[in-house]
Amino acid sequence: MATPEPNDKNVVGNLKLIVGLIAVALVAIIALQNTDEQEVNLLWASPKISVTFLVVITIALTVVGQWLLGAVLRRRRKKD
Repeated sequence: MATPEPNDKNVVGNLKLIVGLIAVALVAIIALQNTDEQEVNLLWASPKISVTFLVVITIALTVVGQWLLGAVLRRRRKKD
């Protein structure tokens, strides 16, 4: 059985996986080291929220925003 040749998709896929794992590890380290609470001013409310929660919410909103933007761009490309 021959060893498959690496192609661009495999290399890019592996690179994305490695970068993603490093990013998750860094976020986990930041979140675990910053457990104190911070007051957040949001319109009329000023709740105290842990920094870890703020980091997780920020990342989640970023991922959702990127996913939505990607969906819009893919849809535009499909129409053309």
